[in-house]
Amino acid sequence: KPDLVFRKGKIAIGLAEVKYKPEIEEKDRYQVISHVVAAGCNLGVWISPSLPERFEGIEYVGAISNGAKFYHYQIDISGDLEVASSKMIETIVPLLPQGSGLP
Repeated sequence: KPDLVFRKGKIAIGLAEVKYKPEIEEKDRYQVISHVVAAGCNLGVWISPSLPERFEGIEYVGAISNGAKFYHYQIDISGDLEVASSKMIETIVPLLPQGSGLP
């Protein structure tokens, strides 16, 4: 089961997997891809901590033949987690299908 499910009503519109490691491995990619395909979603996100000398924010990873897109979000956990979480949400929500109506 995915760690996070973004929903519109009862319908899953995106999924995310949280990993406490900065590098996303092949098995992690396949895990999210299989969850997204099984749920019929159009968005999959890997969330992991950013390292001090590395990029913080979102990076496009790619898409699969059904049109689902995948991103890696690296969150800064060295400071205020509430601020970092809000920044992450503000970045991910616009990637969800139009009209998702998430707050």
